[in-house]
Amino acid sequence: MVFPERPTCHGSDWQAQRIGSNRDVFVWRPPMRRGNEGLIDAGRTCGYCGSLHPEDLLRVLADEKTEIGGADWKYGWPHKFYINVPNPEADLVVKIGGSYRDGIETPIMGKREFLHHKFYNEHLKDDGFDDQALNAVLAVLHLRGGVRFQVDMKDGEKILRYAAPYHGYQR
Repeated sequence: MVFPERPTCHGSDWQAQRIGSNRDVFVWRPPMRRGNEGLIDAGRTCGYCGSLHPEDLLRVLADEKTEIGGADWKYGWPHKFYINVPNPEADLVVKIGGSYRDGIETPIMGKREFLHHKFYNEHLKDDGFDDQALNAVLAVLHLRGGVRFQVDMKDGEKILRYAAPYHGYQR
C-alpha cells in the first residue's frame, strides 16, 4: 500500500494561504513527546492541522481497544473523528491539568489511559494514495466510524462525499 508522503489537502485552503511561504507546516511530523504532559503521539501528525497520518490511523484502529468517535457537525458534515489510543505508558504519572491562582500554576498530576488524537477527513483527498491504501482507510472509517466516504473527481478536483446513518450522526 502506498500512502501520501505529505499533506496536500490544505494547499488551496484560505487559512493555509495565510501562512504564505512557511511550507514546513505541510509535512507529516514524526511522533513526538508533547511537553511535560508525558504524551507521545500515536503516529505521524499533519504539521498544519494535527491530524493523524492515514497509515497510522489504520494501524491504531486495528487495535479494538482504540476508540473512535465523531465530532460535532459544525461545518455541516462529518469533518473529523476523535481517536483515543490506549496509552502504552498508562502507568506513568504525568501532568494532566493545572489550576491557577495569582498567576501561579499548580499542576494536577495523574495517569492517562488514552492518547487523544483526531483524523480530519479532508486528508482522504491528499495526493499519493494508491487504490489499495485509500480503500483500506475508507473501509475502516465505515466499519469503525459508521460513516461511508467516497473520493471522486469533478473538473480535475477531488470531491469528498459521505453517507451517514442520519444528519449529525456520531458513533
